[in-house]
Amino acid sequence: MRKKILFLLLTLTLVLGFASIASAVSGRLSDWLNYYNGTYPAGAFTSSSCNVCHTSAPAVNSYGSALMAKGMTRNSLTSTMMVAVESSDSDGDGFTNIAEIRAGSLPGVVSSTPSIACTDYTYSAWSACGSNGQQTRTQIGTTPAGCTGTPPTQLVLTRACTPPPVACTDYTYSAWSACGSNGQQTRTQIGTTPAGCTGTPTTQPVLTQACTPPPTTGDTMPPEITSFELPATFNKLTVPILSFTATDDVGVVAYKITRTSSKPSASRKGWKGTPPTSVRFEETGVKTVYAWAKDAAGNVSLGAKAVVRVTARHRRYDVEGELSEPSGRQVYGSNLRIAPRRADDLSKMVPASLGAISDDGSSLELFVSIGKFQGAVDVYVSLYRPAFDGLTPMTLYNLTPAGVFEEVVDAVLPWKTNVTDVNESIAAGLPAAGLPAGAYILRFGVTPAGNTDNYYQWYTPFTIQ
Repeated sequence: MRKKILFLLLTLTLVLGFASIASAVSGRLSDWLNYYNGTYPAGAFTSSSCNVCHTSAPAVNSYGSALMAKGMTRNSLTSTMMVAVESSDSDGDGFTNIAEIRAGSLPGVVSSTPSIACTDYTYSAWSACGSNGQQTRTQIGTTPAGCTGTPPTQLVLTRACTPPPVACTDYTYSAWSACGSNGQQTRTQIGTTPAGCTGTPTTQPVLTQACTPPPTTGDTMPPEITSFELPATFNKLTVPILSFTATDDVGVVAYKITRTSSKPSASRKGWKGTPPTSVRFEETGVKTVYAWAKDAAGNVSLGAKAVVRVTARHRRYDVEGELSEPSGRQVYGSNLRIAPRRADDLSKMVPASLGAISDDGSSLELFVSIGKFQGAVDVYVSLYRPAFDGLTPMTLYNLTPAGVFEEVVDAVLPWKTNVTDVNESIAAGLPAAGLPAGAYILRFGVTPAGNTDNYYQWYTPFTIQ
């Protein structure tokens, strides 16, 4: 009986002891929560969890360690200690202790963070401004970092912009016209490309092109060359055509001379509305040419052949007497003549002249005759078109020792050097058809050999229509 009473007393003592310990722990937790909730009433915890400061009591978490560093013990926790660690991020989750406390998350548990509402979107950079006046970008996230939910703002993925100016690269055109009887099509320039570009394209507008005219209904017979004749022999490079005639059942519209027997197409360049009256060659020898005719339907005749022997290229003008080389600077003017003219008076002399433009209109011939000099001289021949003031050369051609005119690039060079006699005719090959219409001047100069300080100069004006 006595043993039972002792056992009951021991059991009661243990129960009362554990109850006292639990009551003490519960009371201490209540005291700490009171301190905590008293300091942060707006974010007060309602839970009695020890996770605010502990991982597993009595071990503390990072927030509890921070408080202990400020003086917290099992029996002491003050508002001052808690305020002292507010600005720290004890668990390193990116939020300060005070931010977590106010949001209701645990400042000592890294996996416990405040729930933050997203306020806006984050974007990539804007693209370059397109030709349509629009820029674009993509949505790549939300802000602030770690937020949740959908931002209240609208996605903005496009915006208007001013495109940079685009240079024009080419022209735009109307459709080609129907092929004309002259073997040409035309069109008009209607704009530039790309659309909205600025400036002038570097290319030239192409408004015509060659084409093959459609055959005229009912006319399939080509013309016939009835005569084509050159002299058997001629002593100039420009040879007259003695006869060139053709017939057609409808009518001949164009004539052509070629150097080969290949039939030219009706659209080929060089057809003329009247029969040519001469043909020009570049050198002497036996030459063969072919005559052709075409009608309005584009039918081309068979070729007619003619042969000529070109035997001479130069003529000489025999002049007697001698001239002294220049000892000063003397300039004379002269009128255009078909052939040079000698005279005792230098002011009346025409030492260089232009013959008639060759019959085919392709070149000029130069005639030079000034006779003999008492000493050696250099001879200069040039041709230029004056500028509007009549003084400064616009384009200058110099006669080279080879007997051809070439445009001057650097300096005028003598045609003849260290000579005592100049008396000849030259087919100079200056392209007359390529010269603009207007006034020109033929200039002939003589200087002592190797000395340009003294000279005779003659100026002969002429006009190309």
